[in-house]
Amino acid sequence: MPDGTCRVSWAALRDLVNEFRQQYGPRLIVQDNGLAPGDQNDVKPAETAATASNLWSWFTHAGQPYGFQTKGSATLAAMGKTIYDALDAAVALKGSFCEHNDFGTDAVRARSYDQRLKANATA
Repeated sequence: MPDGTCRVSWAALRDLVNEFRQQYGPRLIVQDNGLAPGDQNDVKPAETAATASNLWSWFTHAGQPYGFQTKGSATLAAMGKTIYDALDAAVALKGSFCEHNDFGTDAVRARSYDQRLKANATA
């Protein structure tokens, strides 16, 4: 733009990523850096990857592989949430991986989330 700003069109971005997905298939791994608990509430079940009206709906309807990086621990805490809330969102959005700076000290719980995310990769 002449004023130095940039305007992003979700539809144009969605179409570009879908084009890349068609061209590169599963070699193109898509990741969002900034997943927060509640993002899964924006999913529209009747949409497809080609018609998704938002990023979260696109992820849910897109083919694998894709995943997320969550908000940081301080941001999650400020929201009154934990990594486990963010991991619940990642699982609900059918992600196959999730990055975060600290998965806590409960190895059994962390393993359970890891298994559920990996199961999404083959669903």
